[in-house]
Amino acid sequence: EISACLVGSEMCIRDSIVRANQNKHYFVSSGTIPVLIKLLNSDNNSVKLCAESLLESLASTKADGSFMTSASSAEIMKLFIQLYRNIDTATTTTTAELQIIENILECWAVHATSGSQAVGNRGISLLLRLMQCSSPTAIETAIRAVYHLATEGVYEKALVSAGVIKALLYVLSSGTDTTKEIAVVILSVLSENNENHTAIVEEDAVSCLLTLLSTHSATSVVVQTSAVILRCLAENPAYHSVMEASGAVTALAQL
Repeated sequence: EISACLVGSEMCIRDSIVRANQNKHYFVSSGTIPVLIKLLNSDNNSVKLCAESLLESLASTKADGSFMTSASSAEIMKLFIQLYRNIDTATTTTTAELQIIENILECWAVHATSGSQAVGNRGISLLLRLMQCSSPTAIETAIRAVYHLATEGVYEKALVSAGVIKALLYVLSSGTDTTKEIAVVILSVLSENNENHTAIVEEDAVSCLLTLLSTHSATSVVVQTSAVILRCLAENPAYHSVMEASGAVTALAQL
């Protein structure tokens, strides 16, 4: 019955949501999200698409963050997990699914206080798994979100602990040109903190970066930023000998 009502009234509800941001707060606070999350598993494709569309409308509140403040952290996390499962197992991913995730993650980054409560270690772990899934579009959405989180100092330690470096190296090895550029910039941000150097070296990032130097244009963002990271590591006395033995010092001198 709920499904039938949803399909019949979806456009009306969505128009109402879009007209005024205060309506978004009402729909969220009245318990709409848990119902829509359940409907994401519907066998009726029309119902599922309607649920996705409504969630996309509810989540598109990046300017004021009302979605983040109205919905509970548990509801947001449950939505994120369900969407992740859909993306990770499906051969195709809908634009609405990716847009919902992008909106939620952008809210996390922009509204750091409420975002930090919602993200948590579990959310970061899911993000890193999404970076290593089979959907190029989903990977790009996730890595853009990780970029936002990485530039917020409060998330750096949690990202490194969760394995962000390994996920970044995966993207640097098999991603698109766009995602590689984002990944190397994130790694550069992390390398600015000497406390992250051990994790970077232990994940064999040096070999990956040296491969990028030899396979990409010398003027590309990937090569230029890779060189910055390698120089940063080489200047750390604790890893100078490691960098020299790897051939990184020689490679940098040849650039």
